Amino acid sequence: VSVSLVVSSIMIGIITYISVLERTKEIGILRAMGASKRNVSQVFNAETGLIGLCAGLIGIGVTLLLLIPGNQVLHHFIGTNDVNAALPVAGAVILVVLSMVLTLIGGLIPSRKAAKQDPATALNARMSVIDQLIDPLGVHKLGDKASRDKHAHELLRMVGLPESALYALPGQLSGGQRQRVAIARALD
Repeated sequence: VSVSLVVSSIMIGIITYISVLERTKEIGILRAMGASKRNVSQVFNAETGLIGLCAGLIGIGVTLLLLIPGNQVLHHFIGTNDVNAALPVAGAVILVVLSMVLTLIGGLIPSRKAAKQDPATALNARMSVIDQLIDPLGVHKLGDKASRDKHAHELLRMVGLPESALYALPGQLSGGQRQRVAIARALD
């Protein structure tokens, strides 16, 4: 049992780490919007805690459902209804809490990695600012090229950046300007 708990904790850590890698833009936008490292870490810790809670409750539910046919088989082979398999409430609560604690432990390292990410990671280093601002509109086929460009100009004006920043790459902007671009992207 202890080996399976350790393996499951490692797997939860790997899954949370993959989630951090896949959500780089979201983390960058959160940081650009002013979320502290602690806030970002809390987001991932809350997610892993909820996963642990759901997993524990599902496990208890499946166990309770399996007790029904299990007791019938037990009664058939023993020949009496005096013996019943049961899951005590205290045991169920302990299992749910254990599930939550193990998922939280498995998610600690990935949540710290997420908290240390630079807000600039929300931006693609090879795309100009205008391309990054109009990309979501193009993906969803919203508007024509002229309306997308106009929208990008409006977004930059809203975050207080000069129009010259539209044609720059993220590496050519200061840290504060990159944060503003990430905010503009979030507003998009």
